[in-house]
Amino acid sequence: LDAHAEAGHELIPIDGKVPVERGWTKAEPMNLDKARARMRAGKNVGVRLRAADLVIDVDPRHFEDGDDPVARLWKDFVLPECPFVRTGGGGSHFYLRKPDDVEVVDRLAAYPGIEFKSKGRQVVAAGSVHPSTGLVYALDDDALAMSLSEASEATTALLDAIRKPTIEASGDEPGAIDPETLAEW
Repeated sequence: LDAHAEAGHELIPIDGKVPVERGWTKAEPMNLDKARARMRAGKNVGVRLRAADLVIDVDPRHFEDGDDPVARLWKDFVLPECPFVRTGGGGSHFYLRKPDDVEVVDRLAAYPGIEFKSKGRQVVAAGSVHPSTGLVYALDDDALAMSLSEASEATTALLDAIRKPTIEASGDEPGAIDPETLAEW
């Protein structure tokens, strides 16, 4: 949890992988002492993502046979090295930064098994236990690994690809959409 705290991550209580509190997106985050006590009691802690956070959540159980969408993603978008957490489910959470005003889509169809998470979402913190496998979420253990506080900026190419489209209404009356706008949508 220290690495998450050093990175300024907002820690929240989770049950398995699900936030405990109803209004978790706006609730006061736990301080480090409360988060540590929660883990000592055998309970999980989550990271509530901020507007500047971008986590690439990789779940290899959804990869197609013979495909490595992570390698393709890194090559296609020239992604930088970044810190990561090995998930208890056999995947990874890669931590990057992005501009606060960029909202992102959850997925790109060309990269099965990969989700993009930012503000309004949460991920399981390192040190927590996967509810199905019983395996621990662990920081990259390479001695030369980047710390979570050193998360690199996502590339412009990736941000352009995952940027959530903005939809502007057209027409003079509520509910009126012209055929061209409808076709574009």
